[in-house]
Amino acid sequence: MQPTQITTFQALQRSLRLLIQAAPIETRNLILLNIISGAAPSAVLFLDKLIIDEVSRLLLQTQIVQPLASILSQPILLWSVIGVITLKLIGESLETMNSFAATSLRDRVQGAVEGKVLEKVANFNDIALFENPELLNIVELAKTGVKQVQQLAFSITMTLTGIFTFVPSIGLAATIAWWVPLLMLFSSSPSIYLERKYSKLIWRVQKKQAKITREMNLSARVLSGEEYAKELRLFGLQQLWIDRWNGQFLQFFTEMQRIRKKGAIAVISWSVFGRIGLAL
Repeated sequence: MQPTQITTFQALQRSLRLLIQAAPIETRNLILLNIISGAAPSAVLFLDKLIIDEVSRLLLQTQIVQPLASILSQPILLWSVIGVITLKLIGESLETMNSFAATSLRDRVQGAVEGKVLEKVANFNDIALFENPELLNIVELAKTGVKQVQQLAFSITMTLTGIFTFVPSIGLAATIAWWVPLLMLFSSSPSIYLERKYSKLIWRVQKKQAKITREMNLSARVLSGEEYAKELRLFGLQQLWIDRWNGQFLQFFTEMQRIRKKGAIAVISWSVFGRIGLAL
């Protein structure tokens, strides 16, 4: 039996479908909260501009003796102040609500994906699954893929937040000069590309190291499970298996750390370039 090869786009489609099926309510809530979180700063900025314009106009027209009465007599200024205060209060509570929604989404997705993995393994037509190292590696990758699906959910919501934060910034920058938005996009593109590139590279390393992960799990089961507890202590094999697990973990960690470090340096370097572009 050979595993089915699918493209990155097909994998994304399946992941999104699984995400929506597993946690439709939590996904909707988190998306809405992130849209509000992304749009709120731009709304506050717009209302601040209205307040400054109205106050400037009042100062030019009349001498203000009673500030409160002047504010109450100007509907635009009054509602702008109320809007800013309301958005500030909402912003304080959004962080807690986002944390709750994200935790709920994580637990829902984890349960759904693990349930599907268990269902596939339990309903496999024969025991060849447990005799084929390649298939066992795929099962191990499916287990670790739970975090990838969770990360996909957070990436989608953060992308929406970024869109509702970035688009107003682009619009504001366009009022300065037509080339400013192009400079912002150009300066931020390299770091986005590199981050995507190294994320794919890390996943490839995880695929190659699925065998080591299975060996680590086996060593952990021998050390902590009751199945081999008696033999382990009878023959004094604890240190041997502990050293074995430590060696496997060090091999896995060293390779992953090398890729992460290389990717982090590249992304940070281009992020500095992006920040310079935004500053200009």
